[in-house]
Amino acid sequence: MPWQVPAPINEIGPDYGRNLSVSSAGAIGWMQFLPETWKEYGVDANGDGLKDPYNPVDAIFGAARYLHAA
Repeated sequence: MPWQVPAPINEIGPDYGRNLSVSSAGAIGWMQFLPETWKEYGVDANGDGLKDPYNPVDAIFGAARYLHAA
């Protein structure tokens, strides 16, 4: 997937990691996943043994997986 697809998601909510607070809708992490969605589509893209929505690599690859499924 071209970077131009997930990049705006990362810009609008979390401002490229500068605002990682929980959104008013309850979305978390670098790509603003709802916790239920993260449980289904989250990935351990950096190989550290954790699926972490606050890790940019995991979150961006999780978003790509989610967008591909959609």
